[in-house]
Amino acid sequence: MTGPAWKSVAIAATLLAPTEREAVLGDLIECGESAWQGLCDVCGLVIRREISLFRSWRPWVASCIATYASFMLMGLSVSICLRWNLLAMLELSLGGWAAGYTVARISRPTLWASMIGTFIPCLLCLSSFRVPSLSRYCLLLFLIPALYGAVKGAKCHSVSSR
Repeated sequence: MTGPAWKSVAIAATLLAPTEREAVLGDLIECGESAWQGLCDVCGLVIRREISLFRSWRPWVASCIATYASFMLMGLSVSICLRWNLLAMLELSLGGWAAGYTVARISRPTLWASMIGTFIPCLLCLSSFRVPSLSRYCLLLFLIPALYGAVKGAKCHSVSSR
């Protein structure tokens, strides 16, 4: 299992749990498959594992919360940029943190899907935002508190799940 092609298999296998990774790579070596077939097998396994996570209600709820919260917090971000208000800044920071924390707590394994649910509305609004007196990026004031909340929620989730 040497060479650049097998390195790509090893990189793809890092998406699996460490114990599962060792077993999968061991099985590939024992079967004598080519690097290309091994890469397809590992990627297929990763995709099946990720899809199986969506059989629960949690990822769907987390993604809906993330999408809805991003629209709401973008609106609040624009209102803050129009008239700087300390109370509104606090509200935005707490709202962003709470949304990120909640989404991470509800479904940590699919946090990546919730992040996509947050960023797609951001990209859509960035592309159509046309207020001459404001920067487009004022829409994104909530992202830093939301990311911080998601990190804290993910850490809390991993501690409580042990």
